Order: sequence, then structure tokens, then C-alpha cells
Amino acid sequence: MLDNLSDSATPEHPVSDLGPLAWVFEELRKSLEGSNKAIRRFIRESEQARHSDLEAVDPGSLRVARQQLHQAVGALEMVGLVAPAQVLRAMEAAVQKFVQRPLACTDEAAGKVERASFALIEYLEAVLNNKTIPPVSLFSQYREVQELAGAERVHPADLWVFEQRGIDMPAPPQVNPLSVDGKIRSLFDRVVLLLVKSQSPAAAGQLARMCAGLSAGADLPRVVTFWRVAAAFFEAVAQHLVTSDVYVKRAASRILLQLAGLMQEKTKGEVSETLLHDLLFFCSQARPNDATNTPQLIAVREAFGLTDARPVDYHQATLGQFDPALLVQARKRINAGKESWSLLAGGDLSRARSVLDQYGLIGDSLLRLHPASTGLARALVKAAEQVARAPANLRPELSMEVATTTLYLEAAFEDFEPNDPALAERTQVLADRLEQVVAGAAAQPLEPWMEQLYRRVSDKQTLGSVVGELKVALGEAEKSLDQFFRAPQEKAGLHVAVNQFAQMRGVLSVLGLDQAVQTVTRMRAAVEQILDTDVNEDQAREAGTFQLLGDNLSALSFLVDMLNYQPTLAKKLFTFDEATGELKPLMGRVVHELPVAQATHHESRAVSDGVQEVVDKAQGEVDLAELSEQLGNLADRASLAEQEGIAKAAREAAKAVVGQDAAAGAQALVGLAETQPQKAESSPVSSVTVDDTGEEDDLQDIFLEEGREVVTNGLAALDELVNEPSDLEQLTTLRRAFHTLKGSSRMVGLSEFGEAAWAMEQVLNTALAEQKPADAAMLSLSREAMEAFGRWVEDIASKSDQVWSAQNFRNSAQAWRDSRAHLPLFDAEELVIGEEGQEEVPTEVVIDSEPQELTISVDVAHEEVPIERESAESDKSETSGVIADFDVTSPLGLDDLAGMPSHAPAEPVGLLDDIDFAELGHSPEGSAPSAAPAQEESDVDGPPSIFDDISLDVDAELPQAPELRDSMPGPLFHPEDPDSVLVEEPSPEAGPAQEAVQPVQDENLTRLDQG
Repeated sequence: MLDNLSDSATPEHPVSDLGPLAWVFEELRKSLEGSNKAIRRFIRESEQARHSDLEAVDPGSLRVARQQLHQAVGALEMVGLVAPAQVLRAMEAAVQKFVQRPLACTDEAAGKVERASFALIEYLEAVLNNKTIPPVSLFSQYREVQELAGAERVHPADLWVFEQRGIDMPAPPQVNPLSVDGKIRSLFDRVVLLLVKSQSPAAAGQLARMCAGLSAGADLPRVVTFWRVAAAFFEAVAQHLVTSDVYVKRAASRILLQLAGLMQEKTKGEVSETLLHDLLFFCSQARPNDATNTPQLIAVREAFGLTDARPVDYHQATLGQFDPALLVQARKRINAGKESWSLLAGGDLSRARSVLDQYGLIGDSLLRLHPASTGLARALVKAAEQVARAPANLRPELSMEVATTTLYLEAAFEDFEPNDPALAERTQVLADRLEQVVAGAAAQPLEPWMEQLYRRVSDKQTLGSVVGELKVALGEAEKSLDQFFRAPQEKAGLHVAVNQFAQMRGVLSVLGLDQAVQTVTRMRAAVEQILDTDVNEDQAREAGTFQLLGDNLSALSFLVDMLNYQPTLAKKLFTFDEATGELKPLMGRVVHELPVAQATHHESRAVSDGVQEVVDKAQGEVDLAELSEQLGNLADRASLAEQEGIAKAAREAAKAVVGQDAAAGAQALVGLAETQPQKAESSPVSSVTVDDTGEEDDLQDIFLEEGREVVTNGLAALDELVNEPSDLEQLTTLRRAFHTLKGSSRMVGLSEFGEAAWAMEQVLNTALAEQKPADAAMLSLSREAMEAFGRWVEDIASKSDQVWSAQNFRNSAQAWRDSRAHLPLFDAEELVIGEEGQEEVPTEVVIDSEPQELTISVDVAHEEVPIERESAESDKSETSGVIADFDVTSPLGLDDLAGMPSHAPAEPVGLLDDIDFAELGHSPEGSAPSAAPAQEESDVDGPPSIFDDISLDVDAELPQAPELRDSMPGPLFHPEDPDSVLVEEPSPEAGPAQEAVQPVQDENLTRLDQG
């Protein structure tokens, strides 16, 4: 567990940039926690209503929970994790069922949804840590929530990511061909029945030989492939290489249905892609150990690239065994304990009592998360008690042993695997060593794995320090270049950039980042050339010199950020173009729709069309025998697609038609017409890459949606600032609004819009730096600018934005910065036009050297996540509005609108209030955002979010979910950025009472003492 530092990945996790997931992970965690709280709140209110005379509880909390899950689905799809998104989609469907039937929302049902969220968070953390956990491991929780939702299809292959299903195989050699006829059908039927009832290996072997013969006798490539895969499946069953569970039995029965379909003239060449996918899944689960008995299985695994696939026990719930918030809490407790022990060992005897408290908390976390570590928890508390009684007598042996144990726990909980046998073994070893030292024995020599642990932690700390130095150097270089871009005649500051580039070159060389070394070398040479020559500003801009420096700074910032979470990959995902002198990220990651979801969608559509065809034909004169046959075929096709509702309705209709019961037949056809296939949760998303021609339009649509929302947020903040000009949180919110507009517009190539937003962001930066109440001139200018941005967004949507210019925004912003005067934007525009021909007044040239497209900040400010459930009042305040962490990915149905307020939706509060993008509410097409009603609540609770710079909106009207522009770097670090200094770090002198966790209860300490 702790020794594996490789970046290897399974086919389920191809090596790719984890940056997008790292950026959205904390907000996803908050979203899932908020959804769970909303569901629990509804259960509490329902319980209170049952014991009083109150009417039924409004399911508003459930709608909030459903909406959070709905939007989180889009976020996971955006970062390419479609299998986990499938689990989230099932959770959303379960909560939607609660909305429709509130009585179904019981403690047990809520627990299933909650466990699914726990498993999902644990899985995503594993992905971030480069662990090789396949998505199928989520099946146990997926099955539970799908059953709550009443889904017709629940299969482990739903979570199996496999994209090579389109391969065709040749017929097996040296096999006697068989033709599909009634005799084969009858024999196949009997043997399948025997297999399902008795799990007979002989029956499975016979079916494997028959399928191989059918493959040899088939004409169409797809049919040949299907029968060969079916033969491999039955070989695996015969050799007990797959568990003979309900899914295996259903697969055998569905193969029989496929045989029946191939015997029909109309469906002679049609193969169920869903069934084929399921059979390939079982082939991937079966690792052959005897080539003689499984020739077809070996051939299929080789042909479809499954030779490295490993079986997964999808019946075992290995994930979601604990609340992820407990793990976050444990990490904070261990870190606090480590710091307290370090101070105590260094001579600060006043820390003795706090050490006892801290290690009591650590012991409590061990008991909750890993009961097998009870011995270690007891030993730690005993050591802390001994030191608390006589801190002056702390022996060096005990000091070192406790430090070693704490260091191990820090590493173990950073990469926590409770089911890893090594964890239990090593905690017991540490407990024994610690007990001996507490008893007065001498310390034992360090074991090899302990030495490796020290090296690993040391390397990690060193890398963290180096990354910090690089960020500081980048920030200083950016600052000096930014000043030069504003005033090219002032070159003095460029000497700072030259020195910083020289320093960075040495650090990057030590890290082995050759591409980055070439980049800073070229940048240093370019800056030195600027210092040595007279620069013509217009020519430099036209040649792209300034733009190239800014782009390279952005790419370097992105690379340095990646060193924090994927140091190995950071060396592989960037290349330096010698011809252009540009550092380019290689982010051509492809986002794919889950293959089975796409196949299920197409087959569901085909079944739906079949239903409509049968019902339409039944309206006129029709031969009853022909109608009965059509209904039978429809039932078989529905069963193949695992649409049992339609299959049952079709069989009932066929039975009524055969019986010539007119009334029953009419009723059955009505029921069939009303039965629809299980609707795909979202339209299949074809594979898209960053080079797709339609992506720019998709991204612009995302920008338009986000722009409307951000303008609304900014105007709401201005309304608050009118009443309270000194409100720092509202000023920060307003600044983030302009910042987000800048970054999002550049992401889609709207550079003029971005320049205008950047000018206004500088106004807010200045206002925040002064730490004074907002003056009337600044508020008036900000409101005018925000309303103008709203009109500009609508003009972009209508393709009529050519008249807009950033210059008037720059002039007004410069006027306020120079004299704190409000120069209206209209007058500023008149000034630009009216002074044509006069001597040009020098104005500020604002060229932001931040990334020109996607702006993403990864300076994560960690927060303590409390475990204990908040009171009903706090829950209510956190979920009082429709919380929209991520924009919707598909339109909501009419039932979603039932009971929703008619007024504009409230701003999200509480759970995801730090995020700057996308609330649920959408401005009506063509309406100016400035006319949107002020929000009832503002989303400014808490410190600025780490997601200020993320744009992850998913257009509700798009049939495809666009992917993140991975190739675009994140923003450069601004040391003077007010957002970066708003979160105060706890002082080193803070005692244990400062820890934002519930103190360990007395009974926990007693339990540790007594064992």
C-alpha cells in the first residue's frame, strides 16, 4: 500500500491528467454531503410530522438533494469519469423516486444512498492517488440505489468501461459449422434450462461447443463474433472461472432469446450489443488457467485486449465502509498530534496536556476507521498519559517511537486502505514496539519499511517545498512582466524576471523537467533582449512577443501545480516547441460515454419504436395471428434489452390477442402503449477530443450560461454593498465575479470581453487592497459594468457583439484608479470616439499574462469536516435554496417542476456557496441578466472557494456533455491577490481546543485504556 509509488494504471484508469478531478473533487464531496444532509433533514421533519397534527412534509429538501446529485453527474462526466457518473445518476434516480413517493424515503433507504456516496468519494480519492481500483467495485452500492429507483436493468457490466466492443472476430478454426434451425433451437433450450437449474459444467461445455459451431456456420461478421463470444462465456462457466450468479444465469437465458431472434426473418442479422457487452464483461472476469479447455475464451480475451484484465468480486462491498468525513477528520487529528508532539519533544513542556488530548482523538479515529488498530490506539494513549504525568522525564527513545508511529499513521491515512492486510500487521508491530518502550525497554532498530517510510515522507516534503519556491518565483516573474506590459517604457522591473527565470532553471533542472528548462531559458533570453533593445510596443504586440511570454508563464504555472499531485505525469504531459518557443501541454484526453449506456440507449430506442409500430398497426384492420407474432417478437427484443416492463406488457397483449378477447386485447394494447422503455438518463455522448470542430460552439454556450449567472451574482453582491459598503465578503464576491468573467471568456477565445473584465477586476483588487469601505463611485462603476457585461453576453448569444470594445471599460477603470472618480462607460465610449484626430491620451494597456483560455486555481485551502450531524436548523439554512454546484446536464421533466416556487430560484447557500459558477436558475432566452431579480440570499458564506476560477457549466440543452479543456493551463499566482490571503491559518500556539472536531468522549478514552 504505502510502498507503491508508481503511476501505473489499469485499463479502467488510463494514465491521464487528474487535474480536472483534483480541482472539482472537494466540491463534489461537499455536494454529496449536502445531499445526504437534505435527505436526513426530510426524514427528521417527516418523523416530527407523524407525531404531531402537522400536514405532510413538503419534499423540498428531497428536490434539493436530487438537484445536487443531478449537477454532480455533469461534473464527473466533464472530467471523463463516466462510470462513477453512472452511480451518481442512479442515486439521483433513487432520490427522484423519493420526491414522487415521500413515504419511500425511510432510514434504510436513505442509508443506501448515503453508503453509495461514501463509496463514490472513496473511489474518487483512490483515482486521485493512482490506485488501480476498477469502477466495478462500486457495483454493490450501485445495485442498492438502482433497486430503490426501480430500475429494470441492474448489471455489473453497467460500470465496466470497455471501448473495443466493435471488433469482429473470424469463425473458429477446425469447428463443424451448425445452422440455426428448429432442432438446434430445441436442443439449446433444453441445455440452457439444465444449466440454469443445476449449474451443470457439462451443460455449459455443451453450450460452448454449440455456440462455436453456430459461429462457424454464420455468414454475417457480427453474428460470427457474437457466437464466438458466447462460446467463450460458456467455457468460463464450465470451468468455474466465473461465479454462477443471477447475472450469469440471465445471460444464458438472453443468449437463448438472441438465438430465437436470429431465426426470425426480420431480425436475422441483429445482435444485441448490450448482451454482447455483458458477455465480454464475464470473459474479462474469467482468467483461463488451461488453454486446452478454454480455447475460445483465450481467443476472445486476446482479440478484445482483455489478457491483462483481472476479476473483481462485484458482490463484495469493499468501498463505502465508513463516512469519508471521518477520514478527513482523522488526517487533521494526526497532523495536529504530530505538531504537538514535536513541540513537546523540543522542550515545550506546556504541550503535555494538549498531547494527551490530541492522541486521545487519534485513538478515537483509529477505533472508528480501523478497529484492528485498537492495540495501537491503546498504546498511543498510554504513552501520552505517561508523558502528561511527567513531561520533564520524556525519554528520547519514547520521543522517537511516538514520532515514528505518528509518521506512519500520517502516511497510512493519506493513502488509506482499511482492507490491506499490511495495515493491520504494521499497526500491531508499532503497538508492540511502543508498549515495550513505554515499559522502559530500549528502542528497537528501525525495520526496512520504516526507513522507506521516512524517505517517502522526506521526498514528499522536499517536493512540496520546491513547488512552493517555484510558485513564488513564478509569481514574482509574472508581476514584473505584468508591470512591463502595462507600461513598456518602464523596463526596470524586468531584471526581477531575469533573476527569477535563472533561479527556476536550476530548480527545474534538478527535478529533471527538461521541457520546462528549455522554456525558462528561452523566456530569459527574450526578456534580456527586451532589456537590451528599444521595444516598439505595437510591433511587439503584433509579433506576439508579449502573448508568448504570457502563455509560457501560464503553462509553467500549470506544470508546477501538477507537480503537487502527479509529479511523474508532469514530466510527460508537456512539450517545448523549438520553432515557436512555446511550452504546450499535451492534453488530448478523450472523454467517452460508457459503452453499455450507449448500447442500452440505442436498443431502448429501437424497442420504443417497436412498441409504437405495433400499437399503430393495431388501430386498423390487422390479422390477429400476425399481430400476436409481432407482439411475441417485441417481447423477446425487450427481454434482450432487459426492458422487462415492456416484455411483460407485450406478452400479456399477445395472450389476449390469441384468446380473441377483444376487451382484454384492447386493455393490453393500452397498457403496452403506456409502457415506455427505461429512459436513458442522458443521451449518449460520442467521443470528443480537444480538436473537435464543434467544441468551440459548445464552450461558448457554456460561457453564455455561466456569464448570465455570474452577472446575477455580481448584481446581488452590489445590492448588499449599497447597504453595507464595508462588507469584505461581498467585495470579494464581486471581485470573483469579474475574475470569473475574465477567465471564462478567454477560455472560449473572447479576448475583448476578457480584457474588459480584467480592467474591472483590477478596480476591485485595488479596492480590496485599500481595506476601506467601497465608495459610491466604485459601486456605480461596478454596477454599470456588470449590467453592461449582461448586455454583452446577450449580444454574443445573438451574434451581434461586434460593437463592443474593452477600451471604454479600461478608460473608466483607469479613471477610478487615478482619481476615484466615476467616468460612466457611455461617456468613456464617447471619449474614445469623439477624440479621434486629437492627440491620443495615453491609457493603460492591460495585457494579463494569465492563461488565455481556462483559468483554474489549485491553491487548496483545506477545511475541517465535522462528523457529527448538524442540527435541523443548520441543515435548513444550508439547504434553503436550490443548490446548484454544477450546471444541469439534461432538461428536467415536468414532474421536477411540481411544487417548485414560481419566483426566481434563490442563490445557493451553505453547501457549495464558495463556487462561482452556475446556479440552477437560467435566464430566459433573450432576457437581459441585469433585469434578473435580486437573489434572496447571497453565496458568500465562508472563505473564498478554491473553485473561483473553474468554469464547469454543462449546457442543459446540449445532447453531449462537453469535456474540460485539459490543455488549457491554470492562472498564475498573484501574491497581492486578496483572495489568496483571506483564509487565516491557525496559529502554532493554538491548543487542542482550536481543532474543529468534536472532542473524544470519556467513554472512548476508557475503552482505549481497558482495551
